[in-house]
Amino acid sequence: MPRYLIVADQTATSPELVSRAKELSDEHAGSTFALLLPALLPSHVRGGPFDAVTRGRAEQARTMLERAGVTVERTTIGDAAPLLAIEDELDEHPGAYDELLLCTLPASISRWLRLDILDQARRRFELPIRHIEAQLPSRLEFRRATLRDHERIQALWDESRLETVDEDEWETLITSPGAIALVAEEEGALVGAIVATVDGWRAYVYHVAVVPARRRRGVAQALFAEAHAHLARAGNRIIYVMVNEENDAGMALLRSLGYRTQGDVVMVHQLEA
Repeated sequence: MPRYLIVADQTATSPELVSRAKELSDEHAGSTFALLLPALLPSHVRGGPFDAVTRGRAEQARTMLERAGVTVERTTIGDAAPLLAIEDELDEHPGAYDELLLCTLPASISRWLRLDILDQARRRFELPIRHIEAQLPSRLEFRRATLRDHERIQALWDESRLETVDEDEWETLITSPGAIALVAEEEGALVGAIVATVDGWRAYVYHVAVVPARRRRGVAQALFAEAHAHLARAGNRIIYVMVNEENDAGMALLRSLGYRTQGDVVMVHQLEA
């Protein structure tokens, strides 16, 4: 009965990984799997929503695998460095695995493959390693927003009943070192946007919007994942999100990503121009 260790990050919920694990499970009756996801932050700055996001993704992956008939014995959040995460897991559970399944995005966009994680793992560990290549859930591309995006994003915000800004305010936002504005595009068409402001260790996310035709298809989750990665690299350790408590869909999305209600009362004062 083979025992497999799956190592993945944003690919943990990919159809390719679930399909391959199911094939192995069907091929070898009684085989078991463990799921290891490296953390978004190094151990000395971990905690809060970043860990919660990774845990949420791990549990979502576990649910998908188990629904496919794959036996998942446990899920683990490891070190932010993939090789250290694997080493720690193998040291903690010596002899527990027969094969390692390393799941990445395609070589053209995979950070792990750019860092040579696959070949280093094959040289470093004695276990056989099987590489699984996963695709993004859609042909989404992410980039920093520019001045040229103002008109399209304002239309999106207006359609989503979010407060808009004029062109000067937009330029101030996208050029500020204390703000991150990201857009998601699909075949050149803008399908979503997210904005966050930062103060060095905290981030505040607001104005998350997706075009109606692409809602409930994973775009918002992908935008948050991209924003989390940017914010983590910038040294932020906790994220606050501005969301109306009557926005049931938004609240459900945030809970699925590991956010929790803090219970603060938000008060607003409009400054005179």
